[in-house]
Amino acid sequence: MKNLVFFLCLFTIIFSCSYEEDEFNSEVFEGDITFLTQQEIDEFGNKGFTQITGNITIGTLNSSSTLISSLNGLRKLKSLNGNLIIQFNDALLNLNGLNNLTLIEGYFSVVGNSKLINLEGVNSLSAVNGSIYIWKNKALTNLNDLMNLTSVGRELFIGDNQELQDILGLRSLSSIGEELHLSDNTSLQSLEGLHNVTSIGSFLYLGFNRALVNLNGLRNVSSVGGFLKVRENDLLEDFCGIQTIINSGLSNDYEVFGNSYNPTQQDILDGNCSG
Repeated sequence: MKNLVFFLCLFTIIFSCSYEEDEFNSEVFEGDITFLTQQEIDEFGNKGFTQITGNITIGTLNSSSTLISSLNGLRKLKSLNGNLIIQFNDALLNLNGLNNLTLIEGYFSVVGNSKLINLEGVNSLSAVNGSIYIWKNKALTNLNDLMNLTSVGRELFIGDNQELQDILGLRSLSSIGEELHLSDNTSLQSLEGLHNVTSIGSFLYLGFNRALVNLNGLRNVSSVGGFLKVRENDLLEDFCGIQTIINSGLSNDYEVFGNSYNPTQQDILDGNCSG
C-alpha cells in the first residue's frame, strides 16, 4: 500500500512538471512565420507567444502591398531569434503591437510602407544584433521610437525616406558594428542623434541627402574601420564633425565630392573643415 501511494505521488509530481514545462514551451513559436493578412496577425495574437525562434515577415517580398493596418496581435512578443521584416504594407501607420519587443537577434527591416508615419511601437527595442534597414518609407518623418536602441551589431542603413526630417531618435545608440549608410533622405538636415556613437566598424557612406548642411552629429566617432565616402549632398559645407575621425588616422579610402564644400583630409587636419 505504501509503495502504491509513493508511485502515485511520484506520478503526480512528474505529470505536474511535464504540464508546467509544456505550458511554458507553448509561449515559444518554433520556426518562421509570414503574415499577409490582418486576420492572420489577429489569430496569431490569440495564442500568446512571447518568443519566436525564426523569422517574422509582415507583408510581401515582391512589392505588392498588403492591407495589414495593425500589429497588435504581436503585443506579447518579447524576443525574436531571427529577422523582423516589415515591408510593403500600405495601410500600416505605425508599429504599435511591438511594444514589448526588446531584442532582435537577426536584422530589422522596414521597407516600402508608404503610409508609415513613425516607428511608434518599438520603443522598448534596445538591441539589434544584425542589421537595420529603414528604406523607402515615403511618409516617415522621424525615428523617435528607437530612443532605447543602444547597439546595432552590423549595418545601419537609412535610405530613400523622403520626409525623414531628423534622426534624433537614435540618441542612445553608441556603436555600429559594420557600416553606417545614409542616402537619399532628401529632407534630412542634420545627423544629430548619432552624437553618442563612438565607433563604426567598417564603412561610412553619406550620399544624396540634399538638405544636409553639416556632419556635427558624428563628432564623437573616433574610428571608422573602412572607407569614408561623402558624395553629392548639395548643401553640405561643414565637415568639422569628422575632425576626430581624420585626426585619429583614417586608414582606408577617403572620397569626398559633389558637395557644397569638398575638403581633402589635409584640409581637415589643417582646420579648414568648413566652406
